[in-house]
Amino acid sequence: MPQTDPRRQAQRERREQRRAAAAAAARKAGRRRLAVRVAAGIAGAAVVVGVGYLVVRPGPEVTGVERPPDEGRGHVEPAQVAYDDAAPTSGAHLASAPACGVAAAPLEPGLAVHALEHGAVVLWYDPAGDDVAGRLAGVLGDWDSHWIVSPNSELSEPIVATAWNRRMAFGDAADPALREFVDTYRERGPERVGCQVRA
Repeated sequence: MPQTDPRRQAQRERREQRRAAAAAAARKAGRRRLAVRVAAGIAGAAVVVGVGYLVVRPGPEVTGVERPPDEGRGHVEPAQVAYDDAAPTSGAHLASAPACGVAAAPLEPGLAVHALEHGAVVLWYDPAGDDVAGRLAGVLGDWDSHWIVSPNSELSEPIVATAWNRRMAFGDAADPALREFVDTYRERGPERVGCQVRA
């Protein structure tokens, strides 16, 4: 068996050690890159989840508010609009939306639901009451948009406040919960469309 030159043997061993060290460094760098990518992916996912939560998180709720089932939404012809309740909170509705403010005549429910979809609150009142419309308009004076006051002779309560999928009955316009209802649910419909109060 031929003897190898000790110098060559030492050079070969040094080369193998350098290759082994380079391979180990490459594996370590690869693991580091993978860790950075995984951390960046997790951080990116956390940002997406956080932003998503902020966008779709539920808002505050008023104690005692009724949450009727969502009857859907969509535009239909006037003959196709029918509701099971005198103060509906969702459902198919007319394509046109009403102006916000105090309605002189009873508002068609199909128009009211469209306003709710746009984020308005509709305060229905029994017209047999004494100047309820004026008192409600006084309560709503702090807000310049997204509210409608309308007479409704089919109510079983003096005042019924509605927002998209929310309803609450009131005995008097002076009830502090009425302001809380408007403040909480105004501009919370599924569509964000302007509705300035007409003068």
